[in-house]
Amino acid sequence: MNDDKKRSIADRHIYTEQLLILLQKVEPGGFLTYAEAAAAIGMKCNAPHPGYRYLHSAIKIMLKEHKKVFDAVVNVGFKLVDPESVAKSSPHILRKQRQSVNKRLSLRMATVNDDYDSLSADAKESLNIARTLVAMDSHIFKPKQLEQISIAISQKHNMLGLNETMGLFRD
Repeated sequence: MNDDKKRSIADRHIYTEQLLILLQKVEPGGFLTYAEAAAAIGMKCNAPHPGYRYLHSAIKIMLKEHKKVFDAVVNVGFKLVDPESVAKSSPHILRKQRQSVNKRLSLRMATVNDDYDSLSADAKESLNIARTLVAMDSHIFKPKQLEQISIAISQKHNMLGLNETMGLFRD
């Protein structure tokens, strides 16, 4: 099967289909609880139980095909997030993801500090590129920088282009 092609309904597991039907009925701010999902397919749907993979697939399909965002609520289920909440939470999610990646990457890069001189020129270049990007990323996400971006966006009333954004960080 071509990877670019969407899977047809017949290609999806019946449990995923049953959960999709339930998810499509959820109103913004409403929930599909793990108990409701479990009742629909006859198996527990919270992680790490077997039904979770079907629920997770259905959640991903809702995002890709129906443009609906569901957030996990611990020990409850999944909540359908309204567009306003999606917009407001996006910067926070970006910061959290970035912090997690930068922390892991920094720890990983630190393991080669003692062996830096023995690295090949290509390895040194790759390491220095990664270090530079992490440093730049850390600088951009400082509160002062985020405030500058916020002010510029509020004046423009729209997203900034790359050159405009980079211009905010020049001394």
